[in-house]
Order: sequence, then C-alpha cells, then structure tokens
Amino acid sequence: SHVQQLQNRTQQQRNQAEQLTARHKQMLLLHKDNAMEMTADDIQAFATLTAQETKTRSTFQQSQQSLEQEQHKLQHVQAQYMSALRQRYQEEQVWQDKWRVVGTYWTWLLIGLNSVVFVAGQILHYRREERRMQTLQQMIVDQKQ
Repeated sequence: SHVQQLQNRTQQQRNQAEQLTARHKQMLLLHKDNAMEMTADDIQAFATLTAQETKTRSTFQQSQQSLEQEQHKLQHVQAQYMSALRQRYQEEQVWQDKWRVVGTYWTWLLIGLNSVVFVAGQILHYRREERRMQTLQQMIVDQKQ
C-alpha cells in the first residue's frame, strides 16, 4: 500500500509537471521569435517546475531503492527466523525420539523384571509346597509307625 501511495503521488506530480511543461513549451514556441516578451515570472516558474520535477524523480528513485533494500532485509530476517524455527523443531523431534527409545527400553526392562519376579515366585512356591508335602508325608509315615 505504501508503494501504491508513493506511485500515485508521483504520477499526480508527474501529470502536473507535464501539463505545466507543455504550457511553458507552448509559450516558448509562441515567443521564440520574441524571447524578450517572456517575463521573469515565466522563467522563474519554469525553473521552479523543472527543479521540482528533478527533485521528485530523485526522491522517488531513492524511495524505491530504500524499499527494495528493506524488502531484501525483511526476506533475510524471515529466512533466519524460519531457519531458527526449523532447527528448534528438529531438536525437539530428536529429543522426542530419544525419550521414545528410552521409554521403550524401560518398558521392556519392566516386562523382563516382572517375568523374572513371576518365575521366581512360581519356583519358590513350588519349593515351599514340595517341602510342605514332604513334611506331611513324614508326619503320616511317623503316625503309621
């Protein structure tokens, strides 16, 4: 929008300058034989108009160059921001992957530990029952005798 406003303003000034320049050219052509008939005010107005046109063109070119530089800076900063954002996202992905792997190993470790505890419990229960049976058998044999 800033560029559009700048271009509109420049176009309006250019149109005014062209109109005034055309009038002055017509005056010069009409008075070329009688150059002395041009007044000092006419010459001053023409000089002022030419100076304004030159200044306006110069300002417009500087504004365009400034705009291009700022747009280039903006693109560069946006690229840096996106790069930093992408890097942060990738780092988070790496950490998530590491924690997922650690979580998987801990799960398998707990499954293994649970299995060992279960098997050990079964073995101990079997031994205890076996001792109890031997004790009962011994008591029965002792009572029969």
